[in-house]
Amino acid sequence: GSRGKTAGRLHMINRRSKEGKITKAIIQQLYEDNIKNYGTLTCYLCLNEVKFGDDCIEHKIPLSRGGNNLFENLGIAHRSCNSKKRMKTPEEYHF
Repeated sequence: GSRGKTAGRLHMINRRSKEGKITKAIIQQLYEDNIKNYGTLTCYLCLNEVKFGDDCIEHKIPLSRGGNNLFENLGIAHRSCNSKKRMKTPEEYHF
């Protein structure tokens, strides 16, 4: 089910980073803060609503560019926006 997929994604993210682990508590806080800020689950890159199942956790500063797994460096994004952003910073993505 989706719980297994989430655990698998979390394992892959944590395995790649030496800068802390993304915990369930961090994920919960990301989603809660996103909904509080926007009123509904919203992509921080395009500012459009994210439908259930089309969401992902996105590193604002990519791990490959010195980013980390800390709460401040994470956001909720559409899978497609995350894929388009690739290794860019949010500023580079919006340029």
